[in-house]
Amino acid sequence: MEESKIVNGWIAKGGARGEARGLVQGARNAVLRLGKKRFGPAPAGVEAALQAVTDRDRLEQIADRVLDATSWDDLLATT
Repeated sequence: MEESKIVNGWIAKGGARGEARGLVQGARNAVLRLGKKRFGPAPAGVEAALQAVTDRDRLEQIADRVLDATSWDDLLATT
């Protein structure tokens, strides 16, 4: 059987997208876990706001501010 370059390309792209989604979800989970330890359970609005963030770098910036922020709102205001 001959390998299809097109199908292999699709597989590679799908794998990369899946990996990127996994990294974003991991960063989101880290923010929630660290935030819960610092501020207590996240209100529903916080979880929804974090779900809307799809940029891993932004989520990592938020995670980096957990120790400096004073509340969930302050943490989410990270730019």
